[in-house]
Amino acid sequence: MKYKVLSWVVVGCIFLGVLGLVMCTAPGIGANTGNKGSITVQLGSSQAKSLVPTISLTCTSYSVSGTCADGSTFGPTTVSGTTTFNALNQGAWTINVTGMNASATPIASGSATTTVVAGSTVSVSVTVAEYSGGGTLALTMDWTAAIASPSITASLQDASDNITAQSWNIQGQGATSSMSLPHAGWYADVCQVLSSGNLVCGFAEAVRIAQGQTTSGTITLTPVVSTGSISVLLSPAMNDPLSLTCTPTPGSLAIASPTTFSVTAGGTSIVSFWYVNGVYQATGNTYTLPLTAVPVLGQNYRLDLVSFSANGQNGGDASWTIVYEDAGTITVEATPTNNAAAVTITVTNAGGTVMATGSGSWPLNTLSTWTTPTLPSGSYTVELKDNWGYDSSQSVSIPTLQPVVFTGL
Repeated sequence: MKYKVLSWVVVGCIFLGVLGLVMCTAPGIGANTGNKGSITVQLGSSQAKSLVPTISLTCTSYSVSGTCADGSTFGPTTVSGTTTFNALNQGAWTINVTGMNASATPIASGSATTTVVAGSTVSVSVTVAEYSGGGTLALTMDWTAAIASPSITASLQDASDNITAQSWNIQGQGATSSMSLPHAGWYADVCQVLSSGNLVCGFAEAVRIAQGQTTSGTITLTPVVSTGSISVLLSPAMNDPLSLTCTPTPGSLAIASPTTFSVTAGGTSIVSFWYVNGVYQATGNTYTLPLTAVPVLGQNYRLDLVSFSANGQNGGDASWTIVYEDAGTITVEATPTNNAAAVTITVTNAGGTVMATGSGSWPLNTLSTWTTPTLPSGSYTVELKDNWGYDSSQSVSIPTLQPVVFTGL
């Protein structure tokens, strides 16, 4: 929730505000007399959104009260806009404000001091900030297929880089977690799910905590057979979530070659972190996902993006389900008939990049074969050359159903 700045103007006599007179000693909403003065309260707006607690964090009304050094008081009075408090005793005043949501639940507070002088105009500003006390995070995690001997490693990191271990209770084909966090604000929740010690799925999420409230959510993961290490680099943020624009659009995506992803935040300077199944991959607002990060054909991988504003005050995230679908191998068959049979093989893609090479001693008039490693779908040129400099080439596309055949080399 954004901080709210309330302007208080003390004048000799000004207009009536949005609500009526509050109970106080001596002051009222009538005209000032003698050595009396006035305070005008001006209110702005606030907003909140994202993965947040169930309570609304938008202030719709404010409770205002004041205490003078001589013991006189006014309020508390509930207001929603500009309000004038007249006929206040001269002297030092302390102004207290409590911000409330549409359900009249207090969610923020602030205070300031000023001095009322009859016939003079003074001003004071009060910053109304969200309560800073701790709250509860309650999450449910489900996985779409059974995981043998599952275990979970997870932690939360706040804006001051304090890391707290997150405990999960595994129950059947999922797990639950409920824990108290020490202060309100943004946290980065990073989690890896393992099967017999091997990573099979994971996630990274930005979550928000409010004082005395519960933030909850459900995360569904698709496990995949994979192993790897965990490297977590996070810079959590505060305040409202970022509005992220991602290319490609988050969702399900089939790839057959390295694919580039990018993110912007409407002109806001951001820093972004990329994860595959909860494993850190890169930092930056553009990331090219290599095939080595999603090596198993036909399996689902989760690509997560976590972004924070450069000033650390805002956070956001996005996710894709990645499937490495189109790929194959090229089988080369050759029967040398004319020259010595020390043969080299070069496989080049349509962009001119060499994707695979091979060599060997192939006997004359004898059929020999060689198969490339797995390659992404596309067009390729296969070239054979013997040690006398004779060569031959053919074009082929993946997926291919027939081998590339060379004769008479």
